[in-house]
Amino acid sequence: VNNNYAMRIKLVIAAGVVCTASAMAASYTDNFPSGAVTDGNRIASSASSNGVPFIATNTLILTPNVSSLGSTVAFTSNGSELDGPSAAALDGFTATFNLILGPGSSPPADGFGFVFGPDIFQYGGVVSEEGYAPGDPNYPGQPSGGIAVTWDTYDNGAATTGQPTDPTAIEVWVGANNSVGYTLAGIFPIPYATMVDGLAHPVTIHLKRAGTLDLTWGTQTIFTNLYLPGWAPVHGFFAVGARTGGLSEFCGIQNLQIATTLAAAAPPTIVASPANATTVEGSNATFTVVFDGEAPLTVQW
Repeated sequence: VNNNYAMRIKLVIAAGVVCTASAMAASYTDNFPSGAVTDGNRIASSASSNGVPFIATNTLILTPNVSSLGSTVAFTSNGSELDGPSAAALDGFTATFNLILGPGSSPPADGFGFVFGPDIFQYGGVVSEEGYAPGDPNYPGQPSGGIAVTWDTYDNGAATTGQPTDPTAIEVWVGANNSVGYTLAGIFPIPYATMVDGLAHPVTIHLKRAGTLDLTWGTQTIFTNLYLPGWAPVHGFFAVGARTGGLSEFCGIQNLQIATTLAAAAPPTIVASPANATTVEGSNATFTVVFDGEAPLTVQW
């Protein structure tokens, strides 16, 4: 006997504290011409060592295919945050760059991270495939808020993600303004041979004011409107980093562009409501909502 059930869903979008500024903040473009890494706008962190990072053929090389290396580079506006000397909160940004991973050992390790947040220099500027300052209780990620998008090219087993396994994947982490540090917002498993292929893949990261994120890598759409739990507008620096351990891989970026927007007052609105769905008893039904407004926002079904 097939039974049909009708269910009505009430959807509520609730807002937290709304900021009051509204303006474009700043943009940053870097084609990595030959010269020193640290200049008026780039800062190589104290975690960098053993000759990395360096620039060659318009590529910022974070790790060559050599074991036991690591480096981090932050991007500034004459030493200040891209939101200006006043350190105003940003509610969104768009970052584009080419990412090259490989060649590497078999298997390769460890990966790459792109981060934004106010804590970039607090713990020595360690950025890697697990985000910012991972793996140590004295380095709790970004407890003051922020975001990390990472390419994890080594399977660590049950580790920092809190998942049954920590597969090779593209991951999105959120610093939720607490001492816990990062929260895993999204994970997209990809075989390491696909990520570490030695090719320059275009990356676009678009963080929107509603606290959602779009991410593309190469020709793949990795996330669309990924909800970032706990995200709220915050000031900070942008940085990239990579590391190798006993295994290794080349990691470099090209043609970096970052455009930022200051936090703006915007009421919560539902842009696209969930559509009706019909399914048989015992099967799953998926409902999707698209919303806008100034983060932090919560969705109540």
